[in-house]
Amino acid sequence: MLLSNIVWHDKEQFDEGSGTVDLLQSPISDATASINPHTYAARYPQDRLRSAEECFYHTLLIDATKRIWIYRKRSF
Repeated sequence: MLLSNIVWHDKEQFDEGSGTVDLLQSPISDATASINPHTYAARYPQDRLRSAEECFYHTLLIDATKRIWIYRKRSF
């Protein structure tokens, strides 16, 4: 059986505990520099985007989704 202080220690949020925040901070900062989050988020109010970083990931999702639909249309 594990000691209670091992089982019940404070947990980090996944991305913070994995080290990805430190690794990706500079590239994400560069990628989001040209994004105006208020303008971008206004185009997608249903998605409730709150930051330039969320807007950046949203653009990746939108682009990937468009590519999937183009591929699906070609295969039918």
